[in-house]
Amino acid sequence: MKKNFLRQISASAFSLFEWCPFAWRRRYRQGLTLSWDLTDRDLEDEKNFIGGADLGSLAHWILARWPINENFEQELEYYLNDREMISRLPAQLRDVWRDKTKKSELKEWLLKFSESELALVLRNNKDVKREYRFSLRLDNKTALAGAIDALYGNNLIDYKITSVNNAPSGLYESQLDFYAFIAHELTGFDEIKTTTVFLREGIFSERICNNFDEIQSRILNASETCASGKLNPKYEHCASCPFKKNCAFCN
Repeated sequence: MKKNFLRQISASAFSLFEWCPFAWRRRYRQGLTLSWDLTDRDLEDEKNFIGGADLGSLAHWILARWPINENFEQELEYYLNDREMISRLPAQLRDVWRDKTKKSELKEWLLKFSESELALVLRNNKDVKREYRFSLRLDNKTALAGAIDALYGNNLIDYKITSVNNAPSGLYESQLDFYAFIAHELTGFDEIKTTTVFLREGIFSERICNNFDEIQSRILNASETCASGKLNPKYEHCASCPFKKNCAFCN
């Protein structure tokens, strides 16, 4: 029997599948929104509020363009407060850009990051690729697509505005495995060092990835299983699931 695969899979889709296949179904088949994808306003009354997609998207947009050079504070002021930004920003980021309270928080996080050793490396490395977009066909079965926040040599950087204490267990690790596999395929390095930057707290989490054959098998398994529709829950994640209030398996 011929096996079917998803036409395309992203790091977010792959990591959500590994976290809970049934949650993947609810997000990507039923179109429900994850709590960590919602805006701050959507989650004012939610106990499991994590960060807000709008602010996170604005942070990523700025980090892809902000030079972090010797005039980094002046440059950041331009991105956060110059009225010219309104016309440059994607439409969905304009409301959060107008929110002075949120921008003040973001400025504090980014200035803290700009003083780190990693920011110094990024500042002095002319080979850094930021918001590095990719599309890669895997075994002629499924396309891997998305963007890596920053990549240089065998070093991969991923920015998060989620509080490190609220990071969903295992979710980010699967994302980084996916990105590391892409970096390996694109650069040829046998070992990829990944760094997750938790911007809120200024915490850096590093890991080494070199099990690329195993990651490839996991990605293909995710693509095949999602295409088959055989998506069962992982009960160990029910307590922190964004769909637990209206999921038959969580109740």
